Amino acid sequence: MATRGLIRIFDDKDKPLVCCYNHLDSYPEELGQELANFLSEFEIINGITFDTSNKKANGMKCLAAQLIAYFKLGIGRFYIYPIDTKDAGQEYEYHIKLKDNKIILSCPEIEFEGYPKDFKNYLDLYNKKWDIEAQD
Repeated sequence: MATRGLIRIFDDKDKPLVCCYNHLDSYPEELGQELANFLSEFEIINGITFDTSNKKANGMKCLAAQLIAYFKLGIGRFYIYPIDTKDAGQEYEYHIKLKDNKIILSCPEIEFEGYPKDFKNYLDLYNKKWDIEAQD
């Protein structure tokens, strides 16, 4: 059975821009980590630059378009849903926001909110915590 997920991207005023539905492998170790890897290299700028040394996005709308282009590899799996979608059968949600001109990734189901570069370390600690609690 597929593990479904939603990705919500917000503008710099915390207003929803887009909601994306991912049909497969939406676990934090899969989709969450792929999102973190993708986002961790991005810098949000205001304006267009021809500097190709780093990943840049001209605001959150530009970042949203780049994220969709990255994940949409062909037919199926990744879809655009209405921004007010509440229940798509998702087990995980990922929120992408801008705070102090830095990208913030959150996944409420594992209580993570922080910089994408910190996602893997948090996830490792979170999984260890659950492994210890499962042994008790």
